[in-house]
Amino acid sequence: MSPQDTERIYEDLTLVCRRSKAVFAIVKILFGAVLVLYWKIQILDHAKYWALSESNRTREVVLAAPRGLILDRNGVKLADNAASFTASIVRDNSGDLDASVRRIGDLLGLPVETIRARIGRFGSLPGYKPVPVKDNLTREEVSRI
Repeated sequence: MSPQDTERIYEDLTLVCRRSKAVFAIVKILFGAVLVLYWKIQILDHAKYWALSESNRTREVVLAAPRGLILDRNGVKLADNAASFTASIVRDNSGDLDASVRRIGDLLGLPVETIRARIGRFGSLPGYKPVPVKDNLTREEVSRI
């Protein structure tokens, strides 16, 4: 190899080194931008995403299938279906729980202590699950609610 060829090789290597340094600088800048963006999402926008996650809970709604009559072999009715209504409260949706308990007590004619005791009995349930306040409501109570 001649000295000129050697110089050309070194010139090419310096060009590659400069380009690689530029590429590494761009990668560092992009990595820094990603870190800043993640910091912003995790720290600055925490409350926004917390509210979004709280409003995005799933609720399990049980839809009971209509049951058939139970008849004996001669067609005599042994068991019949009757509509039954239950008043429930969802603690997370009630806002001011004490005001909601008082309002429910007024509507159903129940003492506030009875309703609070019923809610306390189901206190281990998550706040988004409905807590039954009164079972077997009359049609009059259902229409008031």
